[in-house]
Amino acid sequence: MIVVLLQNRDIATMPGGNIKVIYKPFYVLSIAAVLNGDYTLQRLDGSHYLNKKFIAPEASVLVVDDNLMNLKVVEGLLRPYKIKVFVATSGKECLSKLENSRYDIIFMDHMMPEMDGVETAHKIRAKAGNYFQNVPIVALTANAIGGAREMFLEEGFQDYVAKPIELSHMERVLRKYIPKDKLIKAEDVEFAPEEEKKPVKVTAGVHIDRRRGLQYCGNNEQDYEDILKVYLSTGLQKIKEIREKYESKDWKNYTILVHALKSTSIGIGATNLGEMAKALEAAGKTENLSYIREHHEEVMQEYEEVLLEIGGDNIRKSLAAEYVETMLETEAVEEVLKEELAADAYLFHLKDLVALLETFEMETVENKIALLSEYSYAGKNLEEVLKPVREHISQFDFMTASEFVTGLLAEGGAENA
Repeated sequence: MIVVLLQNRDIATMPGGNIKVIYKPFYVLSIAAVLNGDYTLQRLDGSHYLNKKFIAPEASVLVVDDNLMNLKVVEGLLRPYKIKVFVATSGKECLSKLENSRYDIIFMDHMMPEMDGVETAHKIRAKAGNYFQNVPIVALTANAIGGAREMFLEEGFQDYVAKPIELSHMERVLRKYIPKDKLIKAEDVEFAPEEEKKPVKVTAGVHIDRRRGLQYCGNNEQDYEDILKVYLSTGLQKIKEIREKYESKDWKNYTILVHALKSTSIGIGATNLGEMAKALEAAGKTENLSYIREHHEEVMQEYEEVLLEIGGDNIRKSLAAEYVETMLETEAVEEVLKEELAADAYLFHLKDLVALLETFEMETVENKIALLSEYSYAGKNLEEVLKPVREHISQFDFMTASEFVTGLLAEGGAENA
């Protein structure tokens, strides 16, 4: 007989014998795995037990989501499988990328502004050709309710993954839809021995439960810190967008934005903000405008407090127009004072940047760009020149960033030929 213990993640028990543990939140797939004798159960740190590991370095997936934080989460979950990850931040960009590229799986966010996941899936299925009729499209949704799978199947999806993503669910989808000839099983792979994990250092916060946020990232501290950076870097713009939709009474897109706020806030451990946004989303769907008007501002204030907890006092200051103007004046002064790079040094640094982009290491690339941003070349501020590179890597599109820098190299080489 097998006993399955359902418990909260913050309870550290080490059961033995036939007692297995599934940590909350859990999904029906975890229970089904037990009933089927497939022990794909979660550890406390968010990773999971696997009888058969695999990698798929020849497989490629396209992740479509308008939220950069969600893209980063999926990229982190797929990294151990060595899968090539490409991203699109809108349904329109997804369709554009499919004009020239083919992917083994398309992970599609359910709710996006302008063209949502369902409409995008319809447009993919409407394209001529066997590939577009059969490519697996898997919905990513924070609204996984009863009958969700049937609804998505009717709309042209093959499957769905609920947010926050459960690792065993994601792995089941990968095993099911990646072509078998691209899966390299455990017996064919020499895995490096796992390093002993050090205890996770958790900083207590008023508005963010960092322990919970870490768990949603498989307790990978670097991934969690990267996700917090993305949440912070997009936060001020998101507040502005939500306020604009509120003022213009665009309740459809307002609801989409607070839906995204709910999902991303829960993902970093800002549970209170996530629940507040969830209530606003429900009010938006039912057009309960009195509730929205009563609670909109307190949600925005809570959002600001969460950003402040991540980024410190500069976030509060940046909400003031005077601070923005000061920053712009400072940047203008710095542009005049920046040192001019010699041609050979400029080309050397660009070649180095291309090599670093091929490693997909965000922090290393950012450090290199920061170094180059202290200089100018041919009378141009390199901080401005490299702005498209920063934008591409913020969306985890390292390949497009590399192509842009390669173009700069070609231009620089031609000028000095």
